[in-house]
Amino acid sequence: MEDIFRELPSLETPRLVLRKIRLDDAPDIFAYASDLGVARYTTWPPHPTVAATEAFVRELLQRYAQGLVAPWGIVHRDDGKVIGSCGFASVMAWHGRAEIAYALSRAYWGRGLMPEA
Repeated sequence: MEDIFRELPSLETPRLVLRKIRLDDAPDIFAYASDLGVARYTTWPPHPTVAATEAFVRELLQRYAQGLVAPWGIVHRDDGKVIGSCGFASVMAWHGRAEIAYALSRAYWGRGLMPEA
């Protein structure tokens, strides 16, 4: 399982690119992660500053490097922005189970993007 998350592949759909999150994505991530309406449906509180988002991204980069469960960033093809994240919150390979998690910028709600992702 570790190689899956360490070498998380990029995936493409008609409107989206799912890829590893990068440090330079922090401003885009802050735009949705600071929104109380988005964060209320997640396991994390709204990000108070871009610096907090950068710390969050550094933690994800560590998780990728260690082969731990970490999400894809969701990039909208039309504008090139990271508009959310999706992936596994936990994986229990021995039980053949996984829990998914996702977050999406409110500006993109209601367009069918999460089912596409």
